[in-house]
Amino acid sequence: MVGVARYLADFEAFCRVGLRRTLRPYQVLPAQAIIRSVLGREGQTITVLMARQAGKNELLACVALWLLLRLPGIKIGVYAPTLPQAVDISMRRIKRHFRRLYGRLAREAGEGAPRRRGDTARRSTAPRVLALPTEPLLVPWPVVDRQEFLELPVLEQQGGPFAAREEGSLLGAYSAEKGAEKEGFTWDLILYDEAQEIDRDVIDEEIAPTGAATSATEVFIGTPYRIDCKFYDVIQAVKERRLPGACFEYSYEAVVPHVPEYGRFVAKKAAELGRDSVAFRTQYALEWVHGLGMFFDYEVFTTLAREEEEFLSCRPAGPRGARGIDEAPEPPPAFAVGIDLAGDDPGRTGRTDYTAIAVLRCDGDLKTLVDLHAWQGKDWERQHEEIVRLLRRLPGRARVAIDATGMGDPFSDRLQKALAGRPVAIERLRLTASIKSEVGLYAEQEVAGERVFYAAGPATRAAGQLEEFLHQVRWLVREHLAEKAVRWYVSPDKGHDDLVCAFFLALWAARRSPVPRLALGDLASMGSASFG
Repeated sequence: MVGVARYLADFEAFCRVGLRRTLRPYQVLPAQAIIRSVLGREGQTITVLMARQAGKNELLACVALWLLLRLPGIKIGVYAPTLPQAVDISMRRIKRHFRRLYGRLAREAGEGAPRRRGDTARRSTAPRVLALPTEPLLVPWPVVDRQEFLELPVLEQQGGPFAAREEGSLLGAYSAEKGAEKEGFTWDLILYDEAQEIDRDVIDEEIAPTGAATSATEVFIGTPYRIDCKFYDVIQAVKERRLPGACFEYSYEAVVPHVPEYGRFVAKKAAELGRDSVAFRTQYALEWVHGLGMFFDYEVFTTLAREEEEFLSCRPAGPRGARGIDEAPEPPPAFAVGIDLAGDDPGRTGRTDYTAIAVLRCDGDLKTLVDLHAWQGKDWERQHEEIVRLLRRLPGRARVAIDATGMGDPFSDRLQKALAGRPVAIERLRLTASIKSEVGLYAEQEVAGERVFYAAGPATRAAGQLEEFLHQVRWLVREHLAEKAVRWYVSPDKGHDDLVCAFFLALWAARRSPVPRLALGDLASMGSASFG
C-alpha cells in the first residue's frame, strides 16, 4: 500500500500539532488499523473494547476528523443506539475539534473564525492551511453543517483514494434504533458506537449493506455486556479469523500507567459498585458475562398495549353514581397492587431510589396494568398517606404485595391497620435473591402466556409514567444463576427498575384469588371515586 507509513505519521502529527492532542499508545494502535483499512479499501472489521472513560470517543473523533480532511470525498457514517447518543457524543466532539482548529488557523492568518449562523456579517470561509511536518493540510469551512450532518466542499486539488469522485467529504450521525430514519448514503467507513447495545438485525439488514458497494471498513467500539449480541459475535469471528480485521482490548489496567488519576477514579468505582458486580466487570475489567441477556423481547412486549384504555389516574373525573335508573349495578372489579418501597428514606439520605406502585385490573386469568405511580424524596409519613389514599380509592377488591425488606415490614403493618375493614389484603415479601428470582420468573411466565396487557391510551402516554416503565422493561437484564435461578435488574447507566419491580409484585399478588368477594351492599360505602 503506497504511502501508508506517511499517512500514519501524518495522522499522529495532525493530532499533536493540529488538535493539540497526544493520543495514548492504546488509542494509536486501533486508529492506525482503521486508517490502513480505509486507505487500502480493505473492508476490514475493527473491534475496540475499551474501559469507560478511557478515551474511546476521543479516538473516534480524531480519526474521523483526520479522514474527512486528509481524504477528500470520503463518506463516514456514525451509528449509536439512539440519535442523541450519536449526535451528543460523537458528532459534537468532532465538530468541536474542527471549529477550534479552523478558528485557530483563521486567527493565525489574521482573520477571526466564521461567526455562527444568524450573524449578518460573516468573515471569510476560505480553506485554511495547517502546516504539518509531513505536508500542508487544507481545512475548508463546511458547506452543510447540521446537528447530525457535516459536509465539506470540493477542493481544487484533492488527493487520496476517494479523490476521483470529485465530491466533498461528509459525515452523518444516525440512530441505530429499529425503524429510525437512516439516509441512503453509501459509506466508506461505518462506526458503531456503544456497539453492545445495537440490535443485530439493524446492523445486518439496515446499516452494513450501506457499505457493500465500497468495501467499507466497519468499526465496532464499546464495552462488554451480554454475549447475546452482534458485538460479541463479531469479536469472536475476528479472533477466529472468520472475518478479516483486528481486535483491540484495553481494560482499566491498560489505562492506569498513562493516566494515574484514572487509577484513583477506578478505585472509587470499585468501592462504589463492588469488584464482583456486573457493572464493574463489564465496564472496567472488560469481562463478558455469560448467562446475561435481556429479560423480555421488547418488540413482543409492545404488542401487549391496549391503546383504547387509559390509566385510572389519567381518566377524566366523572359524576358519582351516574348509573341509569333501570341499569343493574356491575360487580366491582378486582385489583392486584405491587408496592416497591425506596431502599432508604430519600428525605434523609438523598438517595435516588423511588417508591413505585403498579395497579393491575384482574379479569379472570387476564391482567391489565391500569396505573403506575413513582415518588422520590417523600418521607415515610407522606408516602403512607398517599398509598392509603390510593388503595382506598380503588373501586373494588384488592390484593397487595409489598416489598417488606427493611422499612417495608413496619410500613406494611401500618398499611394493614389503616385499611382495616376495607376489601384489601396485604402480602409481605422479603425480596431475598431466591424470592426475587421466583417473582421474576413468575412474571415472565404470565407475560409469555399472553395473560398480561397494559393501558396505553393517548392521555396515559402523555403523562410520562408509562414511557418510563417501558424504558425499564426494555433495559431489564436477566443474569442466569445456579439451579435455574435468575437475577434481574436495570444497569445503573440505564436508569432504575422500580416500576418493573412494582409490576412484578402486582403480578405476584394476582397469582392468588383476590380477597373474598363482598356483597354489593357491603361495598356501597366505597362509592365510585374518580381518579384524577
